[in-house]
Amino acid sequence: MTAEPAGGRTPSRSRESGSRIEVLPSRSGAIVRDVSRRSCITTSAEQWQAFVAVVKTGRFDR
Repeated sequence: MTAEPAGGRTPSRSRESGSRIEVLPSRSGAIVRDVSRRSCITTSAEQWQAFVAVVKTGRFDR
């Protein structure tokens, strides 16, 4: 990714732990960016929706 997309959302819990990510919408799905490492991954809309559905079940809660 060469340009930094605008309009991302930073989860509140990522601020508490010191890890910070941003989720940015893209034409084909979502971009998840690790702010400290300045790296990102892209997902399709279907992949993002599946991930969000699993998160909502509490599977990743500590």
